[in-house]
Amino acid sequence: MKHITSLIILFLIFQTSNGQTKLVQDYKSLFNTADSLNKLGKDFSLDTALLIELHDLDAQVPSSYLEQSLRLFDAHNFDEAAVLYYIGLIRHQYYISTNSNYAPNEDWINAESMKAVYGKKFDFVLKTNIEKYILVLKLATEYCEKNDYLLSPKQNNLEKYNSQIDTFKKLIVEYTNNKETYIKEWSEERKTLLSEVK
Repeated sequence: MKHITSLIILFLIFQTSNGQTKLVQDYKSLFNTADSLNKLGKDFSLDTALLIELHDLDAQVPSSYLEQSLRLFDAHNFDEAAVLYYIGLIRHQYYISTNSNYAPNEDWINAESMKAVYGKKFDFVLKTNIEKYILVLKLATEYCEKNDYLLSPKQNNLEKYNSQIDTFKKLIVEYTNNKETYIKEWSEERKTLLSEVK
């Protein structure tokens, strides 16, 4: 775990020192990947293999979800990675809210580092397809509603458990009710991010 944290911190330092041009190239590559995924147009759901993996992760610390999500992302299994990432965020926020000694320990630092490195990547890719974004959030919230977090069961604090899920449900409603607004806003954001590409 220390090795992964060190690698993430080194990656962040490298990204920062590499400058704006590199960042714009990264955006271009990320959006090209997103466009390719959107052209495939495949629907997805939580298959048996991913459900088995999730049940194993439910007994582990929150950063385990994010670590596995990043492995899937790097292996080009984006849909599964995105759902796992948002389940990990829900678990992470719940665990923070119910464990006063959790932050800032090693697992918390690890999870926050992974969020910093990959959070925007997931966000930018999903913003190219609002229907997929909504689906990912729905799958994540539905999973957390139906499957308890064994490491810190919801009976420990049902209100805080449901609060994390409700936050994402509100986001789903917001995106669903205002699709055109978000599509336009995210399209403009993409143009701005890519404006320095030569």
